[in-house]
Amino acid sequence: MLEQNLTNFLDKHRDYIKEVSGLLAHRLPDEPVPMIEQMKLLIGHRARIATLLAEMNALLDLAEYESLPQKTRNVTELDRTTQQKKEVRDYRMWRDILYGIMSSIDSTRSWAQSALAFEKTHAIFDGEGA
Repeated sequence: MLEQNLTNFLDKHRDYIKEVSGLLAHRLPDEPVPMIEQMKLLIGHRARIATLLAEMNALLDLAEYESLPQKTRNVTELDRTTQQKKEVRDYRMWRDILYGIMSSIDSTRSWAQSALAFEKTHAIFDGEGA
């Protein structure tokens, strides 16, 4: 069941995750209008990535619950925890990938806002208006 949940999730969303990740790999244009257009595209993906991140967090929680070995006299708490971490490592990796994509969208948006504010300030000082 553990592997099937992750497989189903990835079968359904892997191509989309790669697509958004690919968009983030491109440098933002320096010109304001193309920069704004590219940012609109990225920001449009943020909500879906956040939803996928929430879904992956839920799957990770379930996987952690299902993979925790039962307590026995012969199994230490360290053994149980180590086994559990091993069983859910791929879930955690994909959760971290989704979190990284969402954080990258947010960082790129902040950078673009700063760049556009800088551009506007220079236009005012150069006498071009706002």
